[in-house]
Amino acid sequence: MILVATWHMALSLGGALVVGCIATWIVAALTRRLGLLDRPNARSAHTTPTPTAGGLGIVAGFWSGMALLRWVGG
Repeated sequence: MILVATWHMALSLGGALVVGCIATWIVAALTRRLGLLDRPNARSAHTTPTPTAGGLGIVAGFWSGMALLRWVGG
């Protein structure tokens, strides 16, 4: 029983990782194309323009992992 639960959690974690990486890459590409960049200023920690909204990909990965865990019966 514990092995099955571990398999379900590993599957959902892997799915969340894959979806999160792909979604973050897509969001970053779209924000660059649309010009939605955080431009550095005197108070910024970065020196080059950085895409914003990358957290949307992380949220998509989290919720896809939760949905996959629910779907496999975790």
